[in-house]
Amino acid sequence: MANTPTVTMRLPQELIERVDAYAKRVTGDTGVEVNRTAAIRALLVAGLEVKEKGKQ
Repeated sequence: MANTPTVTMRLPQELIERVDAYAKRVTGDTGVEVNRTAAIRALLVAGLEVKEKGKQ
């Protein structure tokens, strides 16, 4: 992913805490370390897939 653009955004503290909790939960469930960036990416992809399905 080294050639992907960097996107900077501001998020409310509550949302950051929810993302971090998700990352911690996935790490605990799978034993694979998930950082905030990976968690945001996974949640964004999952959310887009749900929303895009609704448009078809």
